[in-house]
Amino acid sequence: MSSKAKAILKRYPLCPSCLRRQVSTKIKPPLQQGECFICGGFFERIDDVAKSVAATLSEYEFESFSVGLSAPSEWVEREDLIRSEFKLRGKRNVKSEASHRLASTLVEILKKPLNRFKPDVVAVVDVASGTVKVDARSLYLLGRYTKSRRDLPQKQPRCRVCGGRGCPECEYTGKAKGFSVEYLISQYLLKIFQGTKTTFSWFGSEDERSLVLGSGRPFYAEVHNPKKRHLLPLTLPANLGYGVKLTQLTILDDKPEKVPSFKVKVLARVLFQSKPDKKVVKNLPPLIEVHQASLRKRKTYLKKIYSPTIRLVKNRGYIRFVCDGGLSIRRFLTGVGEPVTPNLPSLLGVNVEVDEEKPFDILDVIVEGF
Repeated sequence: MSSKAKAILKRYPLCPSCLRRQVSTKIKPPLQQGECFICGGFFERIDDVAKSVAATLSEYEFESFSVGLSAPSEWVEREDLIRSEFKLRGKRNVKSEASHRLASTLVEILKKPLNRFKPDVVAVVDVASGTVKVDARSLYLLGRYTKSRRDLPQKQPRCRVCGGRGCPECEYTGKAKGFSVEYLISQYLLKIFQGTKTTFSWFGSEDERSLVLGSGRPFYAEVHNPKKRHLLPLTLPANLGYGVKLTQLTILDDKPEKVPSFKVKVLARVLFQSKPDKKVVKNLPPLIEVHQASLRKRKTYLKKIYSPTIRLVKNRGYIRFVCDGGLSIRRFLTGVGEPVTPNLPSLLGVNVEVDEEKPFDILDVIVEGF
């Protein structure tokens, strides 16, 4: 053992790992008196720590992992003190060494690779308390749903008490209690993947009194902190209750960048204040370009309506058309709200209201490449 190693041990009890990190020595130092001055005995019990992490990770499905340490700041401060006092050149510090050793031990136990860039799970050990916190990488899915019952909203409304911020009334979810398409799909996904919460990106929206038919409306879903990462064989469509069925569910490799362009087939039911001219109805252009304003964003969007047809029954109209995704169907039909020009009333020259009991149904949603 070098003279410098002996001098360090004379003043500070160090474990073999912490001594070797300060000076090059091949001789195992004698047992220190008391806990290691730097790590507090962490390296001596690192196998037990690794087993505790592995036991916690056993609840999760994963192909790769990463591990980190929440170590006391005193670790580095004490090591710096020794290095300053004995004028030692800097090497890997105690926290980096502990993380490296723990990760290497876990690789042997788990028989799975360490991935620092995109792991399925990250385990963080709190050295002071001995607890292990696991954060699983989010899972992203593409799905479709149909809705055969009216009076069910697509999105979960915000909590009326807190306005979406989170409070005891909504159990800090920010959302009101009650059923919606979002709620039913979310509960289904959380049951399958055992995550903590879900986030949705919808391919458009519909009125709560609308039906969603055909192959269904697509959506992206993010399942946060899932314990399960694999999709077992499912019998689709899956009946989620309240007329909602899941017709497609696929795990995506990565987070989708954005919702792609899509088109919507629509059947709308309207009431005319006065009967429109049949010639005007018959001669509606096969392609209508409308400008849809968003006053909040101070922007105007160009949307297209394809092949509109109207069947007149007294003062009622049954309108079928295909439109670009993102068109406000209700605003186009009624001309009420933020401007959509031209709109149906301006095209027909009569005032139009939607049938509030059955305003419009989504016959299908068409996405190129899906």
